[in-house]
Amino acid sequence: MTTRIIPVPPGGVKRYHRFHPRGDLTRAYPELPDYLTPDDAHAIIEAAAPRPRDRLLFNLLWNTGMRISEALSFTLNMVRDNDIRIIGKGGKVRVIPVKSQVVTELYAYAMKNHLDYYYPFFNITRSQAHRLLNKYAKAAGITRPVHCHLFRHGFAVNFLRQTGNIVYLQDLLGHNSIETTRIYVRAALPDVREALEKVEF
Repeated sequence: MTTRIIPVPPGGVKRYHRFHPRGDLTRAYPELPDYLTPDDAHAIIEAAAPRPRDRLLFNLLWNTGMRISEALSFTLNMVRDNDIRIIGKGGKVRVIPVKSQVVTELYAYAMKNHLDYYYPFFNITRSQAHRLLNKYAKAAGITRPVHCHLFRHGFAVNFLRQTGNIVYLQDLLGHNSIETTRIYVRAALPDVREALEKVEF
């Protein structure tokens, strides 16, 4: 009887046999994350323009890669110059650089609406944010189901495609392990292939 040999990538033997002892190598890898493209994100943000608070929320998610729970706990007290200091999972503090235009818009809205420095900026629940997102996505012509975490995934893929720096991305997302961040490499793969064609060996 001939033994069938299944190829396993270097370093993947233990992981492969732990989860898939009988075969199907493709299932040994995590699935690509669903994410918002820049066009999708900008269309949603534009659709929310009549409601400045909602627009600021989705713009913040898109520009920072925050989790929705982190964004909903955001206060102006967390802003230092053009950085936002947030407390993520497990009480881990991380600093996210933010474009000056985003910070300016946040302060302008806070001053206009007399928001307290320590008061939750958006003051809505996660379920409310989800409903608002789907409303604006529908208005923007996006028919597939969406949720707020897709902004985070989209931020990651967009950042990686333009910079190629997975270490910085790990810091921005607050991942303890870079292996968690690696799922976005596969999503950015088409651009990697294109870049490879230009490399001389």
